[in-house]
Amino acid sequence: MPVEIISEEKCRKMLEPGVYGRLATSGSGNIPYITPVNYVYKNDCIYIHTGFKGRKIENIKENPQVCFEISSAGNLYGKEKACSFTMRFWSILLQGKASFV
Repeated sequence: MPVEIISEEKCRKMLEPGVYGRLATSGSGNIPYITPVNYVYKNDCIYIHTGFKGRKIENIKENPQVCFEISSAGNLYGKEKACSFTMRFWSILLQGKASFV
């Protein structure tokens, strides 16, 4: 299946209605950690709803560099051999610096 790079404008439009994504953080020891989160996209910022404690909070305090991802599955295309199966999907990856508001 071909890969298509979508425009920043289209990414922004796809982020707006979303409510669920995954936040990747890394704290001491540079051990990656991914957390499913609820979010709102507003004014070119991702706002994440979270508690006041936990590993992602500690990681962000130690290292504010994060990655955020949303995606959605599409059609599954089956073939006679398992290695020929494929699935259409889209994803958006963002990198940036987290801060507490």
